[in-house]
Amino acid sequence: MTKEKILVLDFGGQYSQLIARRVRELQVYAEIAPCRTVFAEDIRKEGYRGIIFSGGPSSVCDSASPHCDPAILSAGVPILGICYGAQLMAVLLGGTVAKAEAGSEYGKTLVRVSENPLFQNMPSESAVFMSHTDYIERPPEGFSVIARTDRCPCAAMGNDGKKLYGVQFHPEVTHTLCGREILSNFLFSICGCRKEWTKEDYAAESIARLHKKLAGKKVRETGNMLNHKAKQDSGQDLKNQTPAPNAAQEEKKQKRRKMNNKGIAANSGIYAGKMIQQGQKHHKQACNAIDCQDGRAKRITAVQKQQNHCHTQNCHVF
Repeated sequence: MTKEKILVLDFGGQYSQLIARRVRELQVYAEIAPCRTVFAEDIRKEGYRGIIFSGGPSSVCDSASPHCDPAILSAGVPILGICYGAQLMAVLLGGTVAKAEAGSEYGKTLVRVSENPLFQNMPSESAVFMSHTDYIERPPEGFSVIARTDRCPCAAMGNDGKKLYGVQFHPEVTHTLCGREILSNFLFSICGCRKEWTKEDYAAESIARLHKKLAGKKVRETGNMLNHKAKQDSGQDLKNQTPAPNAAQEEKKQKRRKMNNKGIAANSGIYAGKMIQQGQKHHKQACNAIDCQDGRAKRITAVQKQQNHCHTQNCHVF
């Protein structure tokens, strides 16, 4: 089973999943948990090698903002706070956070770092991604400022003795050029993790765990599973073969085909009926037109006959 793992405490940040992914990309297993569901005893019981406080959209100055169990900070486990997580760490340990008077920082920002285990193998200046309106005005006792920007006097703080660190920027995004190095320093230099986790190992562990959990229990098998098992028992080559279709699925397909055919037939009958009605209408209109023409011709003939008769009479008078 996995021996080393990092816990990402989620404070509602949009990057919580990304933080866990970055940790796993460095071959260390990471789990995510809502901030209010984990307590100090859980940290000790699960044996986490380190904790990362995620960012979040709230302000620590708001009394309704999400918090975690303060005892986690004294559980003896290295912690890295990111953005909101760093500000929360500062407040819970006695520091102060205030609104940024010079305005918020958002986007690419140049940060200047000091020598520190968190910033090993980093240049003294580097581009980072900022997104905040509050800032750490005064770090807690025992902490020192280890990074600054032109508008943020405390872009990062740290307590090397307790292995507690906070960064105002986001090392998990690619916009922070040395973000991978920062996370790597936290995992390996500060938490003491080793690169011993892979996706393949996790899949194998998950299968083994399910086998142990479901041992002796009845598991419902689907039609495809039964067909696959039957072919295996009969020694048939399963490569390049598609599994036999499920009987229930085939029955549903047949019903759908019949319904579709009925719909097509019904639509065809409706269409044919409309065509017949239109044909009858056109025929009636044509007959009416012919009748009108015949009546007009008959009236014209009668008038001509009357005129001829009058002309004949006049001729006899003269």
